[in-house]
Amino acid sequence: RSRTVVPLPQARRRARPPPTVSTTRRFTRFDFDMDTSSGGRAEERAPDYSYSISDGLLTFLSVMAPTLVLNLAFSVAGFGDVTYLFLEDLKYPWYAAADACLLLCLLLWMLDAHRWTKSYMVVVRRLCIALAVLLAAVACSLATRVYPFAPLQLGFYAIPASAFVVRRGLVTRPPAPAYMRGLSRSVAVAAALSLTYFALWVAVLPPPASRLRTGWDEEWLNLWGGPVKAYWEGRLGCEPFNATASYNDIDCYDAAFCWFFFPLLVGISLVVFAVVCRFLARVLASETNAEADAAAVKLFVGAISVAGLGMYVAASIAGAGMGLSH
Repeated sequence: RSRTVVPLPQARRRARPPPTVSTTRRFTRFDFDMDTSSGGRAEERAPDYSYSISDGLLTFLSVMAPTLVLNLAFSVAGFGDVTYLFLEDLKYPWYAAADACLLLCLLLWMLDAHRWTKSYMVVVRRLCIALAVLLAAVACSLATRVYPFAPLQLGFYAIPASAFVVRRGLVTRPPAPAYMRGLSRSVAVAAALSLTYFALWVAVLPPPASRLRTGWDEEWLNLWGGPVKAYWEGRLGCEPFNATASYNDIDCYDAAFCWFFFPLLVGISLVVFAVVCRFLARVLASETNAEADAAAVKLFVGAISVAGLGMYVAASIAGAGMGLSH
């Protein structure tokens, strides 16, 4: 018996739907519905936004503004002597605020605060973090008399904190590698300005009238040592050093040394940060945006912590010599 074979219609290739655009807070990505049956893999890439002039200006201001404030508030080249005398006069126990800060951080860690996802819990976590930062600032301020480098080191963290806030709120469109390159340039410029200001203040700029009224000799060159060291120690309320005495106010001498060289310490630390940011930009250039941002935050915070510890150790070693700090 003969059979009639009816040809089946050829399977039509499924039409690919048009791409959809989804907007996030950081960038706009294009999601494609790809057929992965043949081994294909869908990828999400952010558009290559350029680093505009306004982004560079905001990044530079986020670094330069706290640098200027720190040099004015914590350096004797600005109003550091007034700040030190005010903080040194506070007689409240600094360890109470420090213990409260540590207990609050321990409580957040025990409660797994980093895993909180509900909106009200996120608000509570942020308030607790803000309270911990405030307690740390109070503790470092009250410890000025015993640990004169404490307020300087805490204040230095205002620079990366300001850059982080601007990155999260204002400079959100550029990808992480482009932003880190721009941040590296801004930090390098801020470092150069801080070092230049310190060099001019030491060797070029004439003494202001306020310095002349407090015992400064116009013939002195503002280099650390001899009568210049004694003058700045006196401006911070230190007693003259007596080699035969059983007790000398070593902490006050260290404070005068650290607060005199603070613009130099800031400039050197910013140079280190600029190198770290440049390295991060090269490392993160081949990663996706989400991975790049997460890695940048971790590496940058780690570099800041190491550099802060290095500043403390360097200042402590330098201030320990009899011919430097006292």
